Order: sequence, then C-alpha cells, then structure tokens
Amino acid sequence: MPVIDTQINPRSEAFKASEQAMLALVQDLEAKLAATREEAQKDLDKLVEERANARLVEAELAKTRTAIMEEFGLNEDQAARLQGANPEELKKDADKVFGALKQIPRQKPPVIKTGEGGGEGTNGLDISKLSPAEIRANRDKLWSNAKAP
Repeated sequence: MPVIDTQINPRSEAFKASEQAMLALVQDLEAKLAATREEAQKDLDKLVEERANARLVEAELAKTRTAIMEEFGLNEDQAARLQGANPEELKKDADKVFGALKQIPRQKPPVIKTGEGGGEGTNGLDISKLSPAEIRANRDKLWSNAKAP
C-alpha cells in the first residue's frame, strides 16, 4: 500500500503522484469492502437458511407430538419428555416409554333415555317408573331395546 505524505504542495509533481497513490488506495479499499460485504451476505444467507430449516423441523416435531398425545392419551408434560430429533425417533420413544398406555378405541355404551315415548321400544317398561329391583329384573329387556346416540 502506498504511503501518502500529508505536507505536499498542491502544485508540485509530488502532489500529482500522491493523488494517483490516493486513488489506488481508495480503489483497493473499495474492492476489499465489496469482498467483505459479499462474504458477510453469504454468511447471513446461510444462517437464515439454517434457522428456517430448524423452524420447519420444530413445526414437524410439534405436529408429531400432538399426534402422539392423541394416540397414547398423553398430557403435555408427558409429551414434553419424549426425546428425538425427528418424527420417527419420537414415535419410537413414545412406543418404548408409553406403549402400554396406547389408547384402544372403545365403543360408547348405549344411552337409555328415560321417560320418553311412554314406554315405547322398551316392551312397555318405563324405566323412570321402575324400582331398582324391577330394573335389575328386567335388565335384559331394557338393554335389548337401548338406543345408541
């Protein structure tokens, strides 16, 4: 890099030579600045891409945790204990830790509506008018006519 003398007469040949040196220095600094900016932009683009990918993975893991919570009947604290970097690892961990708790679809019991229809559909039995002993005695008839919602 050229050295510039600060005490130069503007009319001298030394000033003209120094001017050329200053222009060369400015051009050199501008080139270095542009290269540094390009490198910084590349680094910034790489960081942005990594963060975007990390957020996509987090969203996928959250979706998987929610599905696992429903499948195994877990609460949020239990689901938070699951470990894994991807959905497959989370599912394996859930099977390993909570496999015995897996929800088996259960059939809903029939609902017996009392006092409706004046005993129709229950072979003339109105459950609202029966005593507990009579209900137990006629249990088979009542269940055979029970309606599921």
